[in-house]
Amino acid sequence: MNLKVLKKLGLKSKLLIFIGAIVLISIATVSTVSYTKSKQALSQLTENQLTSSGESIQKSLHWFLDRTQNFSSLLSRDRLVEGLLIAYESSFLGSNFDPGKDLKIDNNFYEKLDEKYAKRKLKILEEYELKDLLLVSLDAQVVFTANNKQKDFFLGRNLENGEFKDSPLHQCYTAVSNSEEQKLVFTGYNYSAITNGVDGFICSKKFAEFENQD
Repeated sequence: MNLKVLKKLGLKSKLLIFIGAIVLISIATVSTVSYTKSKQALSQLTENQLTSSGESIQKSLHWFLDRTQNFSSLLSRDRLVEGLLIAYESSFLGSNFDPGKDLKIDNNFYEKLDEKYAKRKLKILEEYELKDLLLVSLDAQVVFTANNKQKDFFLGRNLENGEFKDSPLHQCYTAVSNSEEQKLVFTGYNYSAITNGVDGFICSKKFAEFENQD
């Protein structure tokens, strides 16, 4: 407002303008304080929710990992696993394959074994809630996969000299192979260019039931 106009106003008008200005300043101050407090409250609420969600996710992951490790421990002692390893390794050797490199070993012998053990393979995956089960010979050759959809990635691979060399899977295999006791080794979750996905492996050595077997 122009100062000349303000001077011409009466006392009552000036008081009304003054009071109006004070009210506007008060409203602006209250609005600013309310906005700041609301923003702080929302930020705190968001932080609390994220913290709570993070803790919940962490607990779920620990529970999942503990359960998977328990299942893997039980599976490694399952006599069916030893039987499958013997059957599929015998098929590998009977097909005159030489271990030590990545091979395509999906032939008639394997097809017949898959037909014979198809239900048992699926039952293993369902009961132990696994995506796949790999059986690896002492030559580091993957001779068995329970998930047929995954076998192109793993079946016939050599973990020492093939494409999986120096991968987390190879390190996992080496750790349990060099151990004198039956223990579980978890690789953590890592991206694999071979499967084009994030994979995690739990490895365990399978001791033969009879002393004259490896």
